[in-house]
Parts: sequence; structure tokens; C-alpha cells
Amino acid sequence: MKKIFMLVAVFAVMFSASVVQAHTGEDYWARVVNCNEWISLREYPSTSAPRLAKIPLGTVVKVSKYHGMDGADPSPCDGFIRTQYNGQYGWCLMNYLRIEGFTGYSP
Repeated sequence: MKKIFMLVAVFAVMFSASVVQAHTGEDYWARVVNCNEWISLREYPSTSAPRLAKIPLGTVVKVSKYHGMDGADPSPCDGFIRTQYNGQYGWCLMNYLRIEGFTGYSP
């Protein structure tokens, strides 16, 4: 049983790493989840940043290349991720987004 568990765990790690590697630098689509009504699109990655828009629960938004503020770091910035909603760019908390697809996905 331990061998099967280890094999599944190794496969899962290898698969998830290959998906991230294959899509680094591409745009993603994400759906707003885990909120009551809406989330904020912020001017910069901070809960104290001015709100640019309210994005309703269930809305699909474009995640801009999954990059931090400098455009080179593929990780989120302080739990925020750069997002495009209705043609406007801003920052959303990642806890409220679920990745739906990659470049070429149609929401």
C-alpha cells in the first residue's frame, strides 16, 4: 500500500510541475469563487489600495501572465495576482480565484 501511495504522490508532483512549466508566461482565465457577492479589483496589490471595480461572484476574468508587479516573477505578489476585468487591469486576491483555463480558453 505504501508503494502505491508513493507512486501516486510522485506522479502527482511530476504532473503538476510539468503543467506549471508548460504554461509559464501564458495568460490564464480564472473564475471568481469563495465570496458572498463580489471581490475587489484593486489599483495595486494591497487591501488598502483603491478599488477599481467590483467583480461579481462567478465572473471569469483574465489573469495577466500570472506575474507579479515587475512582470518577470511568475509568483503572486503578497497573495494578489494581476487581473483584467472589463478591459481594466488591477489586482485581486488569489484566494477568490480558481484557474479555469489557459491561453485559447473561451469563458
